[in-house]
Amino acid sequence: MINEIPEEILNLDLVSNDLSILIGENGSGKSTLLNNLSKHFLSNGKKVIAIANSIHDKFDSKSKNFKSLRGRSGRKQSRNTLKNSLKNIAESDEIRLKNASTALKYVGFEPEIGFKIVGLKDYYEDLIMQSDLTIEKKNQLLYLIVNTANRSNDINWFMIDKLNFNELKKFTLIEIFLFETLLRKLKIINRIEVFLKKGENIISMLEASSGELVLITSIIYISTMIDENTVILIDEPENSLHPKWQKEFSKILFDIFYYYQPKIIIATHSPIIINGAELNIETAKIFKAENFEFILQKKELLNVEEMFYTYFDVTTPENRFLSERLIRYFNLLVNQKMSISSFEEKINEIIDSSYDPKQINVLRAVIGLGEKTVSNLN
Repeated sequence: MINEIPEEILNLDLVSNDLSILIGENGSGKSTLLNNLSKHFLSNGKKVIAIANSIHDKFDSKSKNFKSLRGRSGRKQSRNTLKNSLKNIAESDEIRLKNASTALKYVGFEPEIGFKIVGLKDYYEDLIMQSDLTIEKKNQLLYLIVNTANRSNDINWFMIDKLNFNELKKFTLIEIFLFETLLRKLKIINRIEVFLKKGENIISMLEASSGELVLITSIIYISTMIDENTVILIDEPENSLHPKWQKEFSKILFDIFYYYQPKIIIATHSPIIINGAELNIETAKIFKAENFEFILQKKELLNVEEMFYTYFDVTTPENRFLSERLIRYFNLLVNQKMSISSFEEKINEIIDSSYDPKQINVLRAVIGLGEKTVSNLN
């Protein structure tokens, strides 16, 4: 039960780069608070977008102004989200199209999306004409398929940066997305596959890394749903994200969506997300859970050692040499220049040579934090 929601989070006044970050141990109420906030902002007439990368999110709002993307269904969900988002973009505006391009480039992909119709039946005309569809709908499907049948074995690419809004609306495969479910039901096609491009390498969305998919899907989903002054709630964005993306996560959201002046609230365990927010977003506010109450933390730029203590209650040893050594190992781990097994081996060597129980407890806590960090990278 959350005792009190800080007024600084509830504020509905327009503020540039309005970012709040909630931190605390599992069970401290972060997800519950996000759910309560969704209901508060909805009751005040705001549109709310919720991004949940945890399988244990608490979002249960039912309002038509509540839009959610949940990380429970994996790669197929990412593929379907991208398809649905492109359909929405095709019916919306050019700014959203550019946001999709920015999301792809940010993760290292080319601003291109490829589509391939898989399993188009040679006798598709018979299947359509034998269906219960209206004559108008039958003719529409026939027209769309005829215009793609001669290239159904190829990946059809369009370059987002070189398309304008009107050209996207005319793109035949975007129209076919609108009928994919129907075409599959009629057994005319198996599916429409989606591809991305990294340099010269072509990658199916089902083969992209989970971190890449999380970031691309989240940003493109927000792009299609956001309106001016929307509230964006994000639960544990660090899951599967590379450290570079964690550090720049807050910045990229405001870089892409500044036009809409959103209010963004993030619940996280990641010291990297916090550090990146403090470095890049001058107005960022950090709230720490204490006895189911979220307390606004003093605004100051912290180094990693101070952050361990201030935000995660892990005190580095009083021995300065040892403290700096631990920070160095942790930075190597975060930057993927040291494996978790090597990290644990190094820390355990120090534990074996230590005689101070307090110091040993600290070292074990550092191992736990390292394991949690690595689990977010994989």
